Amino acid sequence: MRRWLKIRNFGAEMAKKRKGLTFIEIYGQKKAREIGRKISQKIILRQQGKTWEELWGRETALRIKNNLREKKLGISPMQGKKHSLSTKRLFSLQRQGNKNPSWLGGKAQEGYIWNWRLISQKIRERDNFTCQLCGDQILKQSKKRFLTAHHIDYNKNNNNSHNLISLCNFCNSSVNTQRNEWQNIFNKKMEIIQ
Repeated sequence: MRRWLKIRNFGAEMAKKRKGLTFIEIYGQKKAREIGRKISQKIILRQQGKTWEELWGRETALRIKNNLREKKLGISPMQGKKHSLSTKRLFSLQRQGNKNPSWLGGKAQEGYIWNWRLISQKIRERDNFTCQLCGDQILKQSKKRFLTAHHIDYNKNNNNSHNLISLCNFCNSSVNTQRNEWQNIFNKKMEIIQ
């Protein structure tokens, strides 16, 4: 007679030995794959022809359906919820200064020259109050939609008219990544304009 048959609570003993281990750690990768395939086939056979409510209960089925619907619609799981003040502070601290992926060594602290508004207005007039990227014409500035004068070489001190181009606020915020590529695109546009 085999030794393991003598153990009274064989299942309980094996469960203690296996606790915290994966199938791969217990059986090896090849056997674990085979076991996983058999389990999934049994689950599929068990689930055929049954509704989600029959399989998991009404509340769980409703939660799963809502999660799937939100994923399909692209709704964030945080939509309608608010972070606490302590969480907001933590997020802020984690992305300050050189921890922020957009950090450029304090370049944003550089200011504009005293007559920047006049220069900016002349550039917008030159470009006929039209965004040179998306082509939208913005005659009236508002808080939500406005036209800016963008520095092509990203140097705020270089206010030469060949270095400035009109962009709407949405396009201006989108051109702050991959700066070398945008610089080349805008230089080509300026050759056409001039």
